Amino acid sequence: MIPEKRRFCLEADETIDLAAREADLKICELILQICEKITENGEFGESMSTEQRG
Repeated sequence: MIPEKRRFCLEADETIDLAAREADLKICELILQICEKITENGEFGESMSTEQRG
């Protein structure tokens, strides 16, 4: 493989990895926010757990 192409591919891989990690963090933050809203409301959280038990 030509060294220039190899370096470009490695840099692209690093960029993709970084973007994926940032996206994962944002998804986790959104899930946490949703969970907080559910527990604040109480109703939805209780009905969910009741359905899961049954």
